[in-house]
Amino acid sequence: MNLKRLLTALSDIDYGRYLITSLSDIAWLTGFTGSAALVLLGGQKPLFISDGRYALLLQTLLGSEWEIEIVKSYSDYLTAIAQNFKKITIQKQCTYQNYTILAASGAEICTECEILSALRAVKTDHEIEAIKREYSIAAEAFNIALKNFQSGKSELYWAAELEYEMKALGRAPSFSTIIASGPRGALPHGEPSEKIISDNDAIVVDFGTKKLYTSDYTRLLSNSSNVEASDIAKIVEESVHAAKERVKPGASAKEVDFAARNVIERYGYGEFFNHATGHGVGVDVHEQPTIRADSADTLLENMVFTIEPGIYLPQKLGVRLEDTVRVSADGYEDLSRLDRYIYPFN
Repeated sequence: MNLKRLLTALSDIDYGRYLITSLSDIAWLTGFTGSAALVLLGGQKPLFISDGRYALLLQTLLGSEWEIEIVKSYSDYLTAIAQNFKKITIQKQCTYQNYTILAASGAEICTECEILSALRAVKTDHEIEAIKREYSIAAEAFNIALKNFQSGKSELYWAAELEYEMKALGRAPSFSTIIASGPRGALPHGEPSEKIISDNDAIVVDFGTKKLYTSDYTRLLSNSSNVEASDIAKIVEESVHAAKERVKPGASAKEVDFAARNVIERYGYGEFFNHATGHGVGVDVHEQPTIRADSADTLLENMVFTIEPGIYLPQKLGVRLEDTVRVSADGYEDLSRLDRYIYPFN
């Protein structure tokens, strides 16, 4: 399905041979999640290039529409490609080393204009179901881990506990889990530390799962006795809802960012919201569209992205709440499977 979408998009472009080097794009095209591969388009069949580690896997993974080439040296194979074709289109992700190998032959080297990122931004029904599945599994892992959550143990301990539950459900973390408690919550991407979590800490938990597609949640753990955290969380929750209400086909991504940011600024915390409102989710946990003040993206039906405003008070606490939405025909569908934003702990 995704290969057909790409070939259709390329049908009116004179690209000679199109070399795909991004492993994320290759995963999107084929489902391959190994550590080394190339794809070359423009021949009678698309060509998948990898090495002997994946020979058996590729025989079962790829259908008859693909040719498979198992190589001993990627560099030597790129040299052969460059010698055989006059024009080669490469991705912006192509490494300098690979570019120099191709350019040394004298072939015309062109850079494509992000065709794949644009295609990946609009999900198929199959992709949306796969993403929903990841959000369901991530929520299940969180709820299992939450039953055991208590103060007196380190952030690192609880990050490991949550990642264990993800793996027990057959998933890898889509990124390194964030557990940032108390004043460390003011670090938007604070890695978990040896800090011991205390009874009155507000705790930012940012996590997600990955098989081929990914999920991404942020939730807050806080006891009712932490009044400041509860008050800040209410503002951030209002910001999330305001942003969701601006989601529809044809809206600009920066409108969504403005709606979220406007709520936080209205309460006087604008300077403490210091990152973009959201990002696309798919094969990668960060992809198109970008939901930020300077984004040029226009929302299209079946785009999937996070809405994750936050308020970070230095030396005090941080609150970030993150849901993920799909742009529907007349608004949005919430893909998140954790209904509440704030979770008490013992």
